[in-house]
Amino acid sequence: MNYTELVESKFAAIVSKYGMLDTTASVLAAFSGGADSSVMLFVLDKECRKRNIKLLALHVNHMIRGKEAERDEEFCKNFAKSRKIEFECVKIDVTAIRAALGIGLEECARNCRYDALNDFCKKRGIDKIATAHNADDNLETIIFNLARGASLSGICGIPPVRENIIRPMLLCSKEEIIGYAKENGIDYIYDSTNGDTKYSRNFIRHKIIPLLKELNSSLTDNVSRFSQTARSDGDYLDKIAEKYLQESDITVLKELEAPILHRVISMKFEQNTKCHLEAKHIDSVADMIKKGHNNSSLSLPQKKRAVIHNYRFVIENNAASEEIQEYFIDLSAGENRISADDSVILILTDESKSNMDILSKQNFYKIFIYTALDFDKIYGKLFARNRRPGDAYRYNGMTRTLKKLLNGKKLPTSERARLPIICDSGGIAWVPGFGVCDRLAPDADTKNICHMYYMKGPIK
Repeated sequence: MNYTELVESKFAAIVSKYGMLDTTASVLAAFSGGADSSVMLFVLDKECRKRNIKLLALHVNHMIRGKEAERDEEFCKNFAKSRKIEFECVKIDVTAIRAALGIGLEECARNCRYDALNDFCKKRGIDKIATAHNADDNLETIIFNLARGASLSGICGIPPVRENIIRPMLLCSKEEIIGYAKENGIDYIYDSTNGDTKYSRNFIRHKIIPLLKELNSSLTDNVSRFSQTARSDGDYLDKIAEKYLQESDITVLKELEAPILHRVISMKFEQNTKCHLEAKHIDSVADMIKKGHNNSSLSLPQKKRAVIHNYRFVIENNAASEEIQEYFIDLSAGENRISADDSVILILTDESKSNMDILSKQNFYKIFIYTALDFDKIYGKLFARNRRPGDAYRYNGMTRTLKKLLNGKKLPTSERARLPIICDSGGIAWVPGFGVCDRLAPDADTKNICHMYYMKGPIK
């Protein structure tokens, strides 16, 4: 078998199909020094020279394997130098970062690697990042995602193109890459951690895949073709789902077919977190939307939750895990912005009626909540603060706790924490949505009225 022709034909096919190098002036190759990245750099160098594209190589030293890591760095530098490819190396203490973040070593190393590649591209103005993922990596990813519980997007495997990242070796198997290296005299190094089966992907590579290949030796090629077909189907469904990405009305969402609704949920979550949502969570959220119960919610990963409020579906921060910063804001006549709540408290007194023109400029669709206070009974200064434990105040002849009042309104937990509580030195004066406190309520003897408006969003 001629591995050189096979690898270069597959490389050319995927580059052409996805336009990986079209309108590209520069490419940064992620270069570990292993067989995959060494062969990719070799083939990519030839292609970039043909197209007059500037090629650079970046090696990330994770500082995990001591002298072996130093050996890898030196090898990569010499490999690039022998081919007159511009080379850079970044050292990152992944072990220390992993300990600080409390995440797995594999995940931390991958995140650090991509961060380093993206940072380098931004600094140097490089168009594309090329990584050496191959067909065997794609197979491992699909098995890994299936084991975790993936949706169709998970079994599509590794995308050939994602934003500025291209993967020109994705159709080539490990066997073909090794064969190409031998035929072309390309040296490469072996990472000793690749044999450690305590890591999930190594376990799949060395334990699971060999058993599956006993069933069919063409496993890698077959899964690669399946992956491409699944991705094509998925892309078509994604285009339909994207039309509903800004839709939140559950009367619309609940009528969507399951494949589209599941994608809408997944896309909304990814848009909110930059992370994928597992199938079990997507199913639960879809079931909640189909039932359509108002004021229902579900906890999600990444400290998020799915909520139906006012019959609209949103993904928001989970208030149980969200730190709410306390605030204390003095209020004066005119416009008072409450950034924590994204709201405005507008105060107009009989003495400042000239400010009434502000109200006439309001967007017709802007909803506000209004109350009136006896200006002369205000004790000290008015101010706004966020809700505190044990808050209560008396209005309409009855003392009520804010907890009970807000529970009755079925206001989302995250909004309750930010809602501005209007006070003076004598205590709570008004809570938007409820009555003004009895001691400040206007009566027949009131001479000066304080008009107060609460509006979500900035005044326009």
